[in-house]
Amino acid sequence: MNNNKTKYDSLWSEEEFILTLDLYFKTRPNERDAKNKKILEVARLIGRTPASVVYRLGNYSAVDPRATLKGFDNGGKTVKRMFNKYTGDKNKLGSLANAIKEKAGHTTYKKGIDADAEATQIEVEGGKGRRGMRGTDGITDFLKRFGESEETLEIRLKQCEKVREEFIAKWSRDRLPKVLTLDSYVMGRGDTDNFCYWVERKTRLLGSILGATASKFKVYYDGEEKKYKWVRGFKSAEEAFKKTKEEIINILDAAGRGDSDTIKKNRLFKDSHLFRGKILFLYFPDKFLNVFAEDDIHFFLDKLGIEYGHDEHILDKQEKLLEFKNGNPEMRTWTNLKFGYFLYSQFNPPSKTTPKTFLPKKKGGQEEKDILAEEGAYVLPLLESIKLTEIAIKDIVVPTYGKEKRRKYKYKPNYIAASIQNKKLGDQGEEIVLKYEKEMLISKNRKDLAAKVKRVSLEDDSLGYDILSFTEEGKEKYIDVKATRAGVDNTMPFWLTDNERAIMENSQEKYFIYRVYSANTKTPKLLVIDRKLLHERFNIKAKLWEFSVA
Repeated sequence: MNNNKTKYDSLWSEEEFILTLDLYFKTRPNERDAKNKKILEVARLIGRTPASVVYRLGNYSAVDPRATLKGFDNGGKTVKRMFNKYTGDKNKLGSLANAIKEKAGHTTYKKGIDADAEATQIEVEGGKGRRGMRGTDGITDFLKRFGESEETLEIRLKQCEKVREEFIAKWSRDRLPKVLTLDSYVMGRGDTDNFCYWVERKTRLLGSILGATASKFKVYYDGEEKKYKWVRGFKSAEEAFKKTKEEIINILDAAGRGDSDTIKKNRLFKDSHLFRGKILFLYFPDKFLNVFAEDDIHFFLDKLGIEYGHDEHILDKQEKLLEFKNGNPEMRTWTNLKFGYFLYSQFNPPSKTTPKTFLPKKKGGQEEKDILAEEGAYVLPLLESIKLTEIAIKDIVVPTYGKEKRRKYKYKPNYIAASIQNKKLGDQGEEIVLKYEKEMLISKNRKDLAAKVKRVSLEDDSLGYDILSFTEEGKEKYIDVKATRAGVDNTMPFWLTDNERAIMENSQEKYFIYRVYSANTKTPKLLVIDRKLLHERFNIKAKLWEFSVA
């Protein structure tokens, strides 16, 4: 095993699964902490961070039917396969783990297992021979730009840590039962030394939760009406506060023991992402990220090309950002606070919760600089790192939340920047399909036809399609590529121009629409739509009308 370097971008090997699964069966839930000696020992042995080991243990608890505390359930099918394989034979598992420990330290070749797709690759122990990085392709320019303000940033981070220390000194978990009273909790009475004021304003450097109403605190004091107010479901301010205090302590205790399931199921703070997220970060900055608004999280996931489902819990989506951070050799050494500063300063989301202290200062007033500042380099995965999966219409998930009222932020979009982003995404989608069609024909022993596959959109936009390809029999295929950042759980519509519609009607069997979902990630999905499927399974509406002088 590699016990000299920490592996931040390699796939998990079978040996690592065995060692961590053995550790899972030999530890109690309250022992699964990054500072535990057993976890530190295994982390050193396999060359990964203690946090990675703890997270993997949480994956096991998510699939363990006997577990009283459920962890993160996004460990992939390999976690479930390994768990099912050894759960009935722990003695064999222990013997294998001991054998691995005995021969640790030797340089060996081993086959890695992708925890999500079970893809394999050969890697050399010690970190050499690894290919690519998981999810951090194209981030170099952002890191370079971010590093230019390193000296100023370090001063700011020290200020943040000082503020957090002051918060913890006054509101430590151990002292909360005694020091947290109704009056010391609520805002609105004119004082600035209460719990809610500290969380929202005095610690704003560590992440903003401004922009939401005072109801996020569940109980507050209305300074104008001179009376307490509280959310529905309670009969008095005292009752609302008592329950709020109890649940704050409950989620802090759950976070301390790594029980994410209890946090997710907490009913009182179910929709209070800002307040709950800020509290969790203030007390556990090494476990949580200082990005609290779900719209911001979606924005960053999209920017970084990380696939996610809209119905995933916000903590799981936050964890995906942290996994991205820990998959980069430079970022993995940062604190989560610094990573949060990186995200906000480099990508500048439009939400109201973005702290001004996070945003970069403009060095000029030129429109081009403003465009690039907002559009950024728009990170997209390298084509070579992409694994495309073809899906069927039955795999498309029609969301059940379509009619829910979603929160909207008022802001003026940079339409030029958006146009640049959409152009890049469209180009990415076309390149993915071009590669797919060539590989498909080569796999059918038609290299002659694969050589003729062409991205015609680069030469002529008037054709009404993007890719000229061929069937195995040599018949032409006109492929119109429609790429989207949305996943298969999002029924985001696509549009046809009048020219594209005319080609579709006139070309009949030759015309295909290739819908590329999650086109900004390393695992896009492809739905091939022929003319028949388009008319049978899709709603078609006229959305634009042309007017001209008669």
